[in-house]
Amino acid sequence: MLISYSRKFIFLANVKTASTSVEAALAPLAEIAVCETRLGKHATLVQVERWFRWMFKRMPLDEYFIFGTMRDPVDQMRSLYNFHQGKRFLGKPHSTVGVPFEEFAEGWIERSWQTRQQCAIFRLNDSHRVDAVLRFENLQADFDAVCAHLGIPRLGPLEHKLRSSQHMADKDIPPAARSRIKEHFAEDIAFYEKYAGKIAVNGELRPLS
Repeated sequence: MLISYSRKFIFLANVKTASTSVEAALAPLAEIAVCETRLGKHATLVQVERWFRWMFKRMPLDEYFIFGTMRDPVDQMRSLYNFHQGKRFLGKPHSTVGVPFEEFAEGWIERSWQTRQQCAIFRLNDSHRVDAVLRFENLQADFDAVCAHLGIPRLGPLEHKLRSSQHMADKDIPPAARSRIKEHFAEDIAFYEKYAGKIAVNGELRPLS
């Protein structure tokens, strides 16, 4: 999560959506950078508004350009599953070692905060407050477009951070598990179709790139 009050932007970091790559590029421009999960890296807008209410009293939240990254929910869950195959998760509740993907799609996504709806990060006062959503699959072009909108000179190619292993490929996802994920994340899918790759300009959504 990044806040730049000099450039008036807030970046919200969804899980496994290349948010770390965006943070690495923009952190030098942010006066507030929370880049550790345990400290609030993946904070929602509700949390950000509460934690920094003192600041927003002086510089209203409405003056900030709010954006983040999103990913197709099926692909995001596949990445999470692969990421938690790592040895460092052995013996921990979030480990997927030895867990069939079908079981992960049926039970793991119900109990982990990491599998919340991605669009929930933008929710504030019973509605969504977001000015742009960068697509994981088109990240560089969308990122460059947002930087241009904010008046930030091109920062160069984004570095790939925290890559997941390829334990589970998309083609290997069982049809029933794929359907379960799509059903569970129906809100995200609808939100993604409406906002992903778009930027709000004068109250209208326009293509980012």
